[in-house]
Amino acid sequence: MNMKKKLNNSKVLISCMIIIVFAMCDKREKSANSKLANSLFSCPMDPQIISKTQGKCPICKMKLELKTNVEIQSISPSKQVLSSQKTIKISESDFSNNYILSGITAIAADRNKTVPAKFGGRIEKLYIKYNYKYISTGEKIMEIYSPELVSMQEEFLFLLKTKSDKNLILKSKQKLILSGISQNQVEEIERTGIVKNTITIYSPYSGFAIFNNQNIVSTPQSKQQSDGGMNMGNNETSEPNYLMATIAEGSYVNNRSTLFVVNDMKTKWIWISVPSENINEIELNMLVKLELKKGIKLNTNVSFIEKNTDYTTSKFSRIRVTVPDNENKILIDMPVNAEVLSNKKSEIRIPKQAVFFTGTSAIVWLKTGTLPNGNGVFSAKHILTGEISNNKVEILNGLKIGDEIATNAGLMVDSETIIN
Repeated sequence: MNMKKKLNNSKVLISCMIIIVFAMCDKREKSANSKLANSLFSCPMDPQIISKTQGKCPICKMKLELKTNVEIQSISPSKQVLSSQKTIKISESDFSNNYILSGITAIAADRNKTVPAKFGGRIEKLYIKYNYKYISTGEKIMEIYSPELVSMQEEFLFLLKTKSDKNLILKSKQKLILSGISQNQVEEIERTGIVKNTITIYSPYSGFAIFNNQNIVSTPQSKQQSDGGMNMGNNETSEPNYLMATIAEGSYVNNRSTLFVVNDMKTKWIWISVPSENINEIELNMLVKLELKKGIKLNTNVSFIEKNTDYTTSKFSRIRVTVPDNENKILIDMPVNAEVLSNKKSEIRIPKQAVFFTGTSAIVWLKTGTLPNGNGVFSAKHILTGEISNNKVEILNGLKIGDEIATNAGLMVDSETIIN
């Protein structure tokens, strides 16, 4: 009887032990899954790439690895540094994802009006000697000698003198007009009977004349760029590609080549350089605050994004904004300071030099006190960092509003005033 009672007690004890073991395993599994769900993934080659889901790095295409969530604590409570170095106090202004960038003004190519050559020849005289001279409609621009047009005029005068068929005379007259000679010039040839050795070119538009200007001339894109290297997701090109003739007295122009361009300059383009690693965070219509020389401040929106997916050849992409300039106060090639207001949720961002990267972790020096002589007492503290852009480091964990840190973490590490 006692033996049977002992066996029953053993069975109950074993069952309880099995239940406890299964409960502990289930708890560990749930804890592991919970930690994984709250973990971050980063690229081993490009640590600024942070993602909440495991995938591939958009830069090097490597598989993202689990980023160890470093416990937020001082390296050692017994190790401190004394320093008179200036500090940075974390405030609301550090919670910003805006991008501070630089750019340059350019001609708004969408307002360019081209004047093509309707015949080939040699430029005998230029009335406009320099770029950006304002011209009016009907103003003389240049005179061109064309052997082809001389022959056509002689043919027209011969038909008039021989009193040929009226249809032939009319077709010859229309041929001259279609070749670029104005109606008034043809009537003058008909009235005087004299062949014009040079044909005067008049401006059909009012605005600023531009000759051989690199601001409006872009080189043809390579096949790699046109196949998707540039302007991804946009149907327009960044700048027009004009086949412009070399404009100078004595130079030759070909039929259909561009003689000059007229632009009223009522608007300007501003090209802003953006680090390629951040270009995917820029969206159309984002608000952009501009500051130019002469105290000019403007607000506008992103109107065009020029993406470059080949990060190995170019570290920067470009965005474009358009600004009005009815009074022509904005000069071409003027430097511009730009701030692009991000739509992302704000995070703490501190200067890069305030963070010391050890290779596996990141450290800042947190001010914990002040000595009577004014020197500060600093303790090293681990932080969890995110992306790095514009010489700013995103802080995911480890700092809060009110914390005061050293401005240059590298100098603190090199300090010999460590208290053991």
